[in-house]
Amino acid sequence: MSATPEVPEEEENGAAAIAARVVFLAFLGAVAAAPVLLVLALATGRLVLLGFSLLAAGGAGLSRQWLQSQQRFGTAKAQFDAISVRADPVTPAEQRAQFIELLREWDDLEHKRGSPGFDPWAAQAVRHSIREMVAGDPELDRLFHT
Repeated sequence: MSATPEVPEEEENGAAAIAARVVFLAFLGAVAAAPVLLVLALATGRLVLLGFSLLAAGGAGLSRQWLQSQQRFGTAKAQFDAISVRADPVTPAEQRAQFIELLREWDDLEHKRGSPGFDPWAAQAVRHSIREMVAGDPELDRLFHT
């Protein structure tokens, strides 16, 4: 189940796709900057800040319009949203549960060693996942390497 839209890899990393992501990030920055600058302009009474606020709002509108004309706004937004989905941290309890599940799976596979049902590639994949978890967690690393 992938959160990102299905895009061929050569198109996903092409110049047009990278330009769309850069323009989308500029759009997000302009959307955030415009109201902040407007509030600062109203609070301080400086017309220069009001001008910058209008420029940011105009830049946001133009960048969104360009992305929509290139039919890339939805794709860029989905890719950006997928980053935040992948970045959700795993709680320590969930990580321990995943680690224990991997150890159980490894144990089950090792009990099948020597039988026709043994899958050496599955055992290797589980050991690799365990090794990655140990390398990524200082407490597990200390436990297994001291």
